[in-house]
Amino acid sequence: MNLYTLLWSPNFDEYDLNVIDLKIIGDRIGATDRFSELSDYIIHHIMSYLSTEEAAQTYVLSKRWNHLCASFPILDFDQIYFVGKALATKKPDFFSIREKRRFCKLINQFIQFVDAYLLRFCELKVSMQEFRLSMTLLDVKGDTSLLDNWIELAVANEVKEFDFIVQTDDMLYSLLETIFSAKFLTTLKLSGCNLE
Repeated sequence: MNLYTLLWSPNFDEYDLNVIDLKIIGDRIGATDRFSELSDYIIHHIMSYLSTEEAAQTYVLSKRWNHLCASFPILDFDQIYFVGKALATKKPDFFSIREKRRFCKLINQFIQFVDAYLLRFCELKVSMQEFRLSMTLLDVKGDTSLLDNWIELAVANEVKEFDFIVQTDDMLYSLLETIFSAKFLTTLKLSGCNLE
């Protein structure tokens, strides 16, 4: 009887096991990595039930997991992971001078991360299941070409679900028309965008 069978046995309550007994059972079974025997597709499907943060943490498990994280087809970029909840939920109009400086520094790191991650993902030539972006723009005109490039990369990688949340002080981001001609797009969610 292996540990899995024991734990799922209908008579498990009858066993009087403590931590030492479980360790002995585990040692007898041996450490077998059955998870790595699964196909990339199945592991990606399992990862889709994890939060972005949890999925990202799996890269340390092995070199294969590092590859699986890089090719994970659900790309979810939210500034909250970089700037923190306090700044991410506050309107830029209400930032103190110190908060604005800190926000600018952190959002630039976020932009560099998204840009590098997208380029690395696109090099793998994997279809993109979902692209989600949530960020605040302080300089809509200055960041337009960057956002346009990200949209083009998502479309070129056959994005199926596109969720684009852009917060600005005053101007709306003029959405690149390329997204409307995406052949594989099934879901489109937009916020803070001008459709003209």
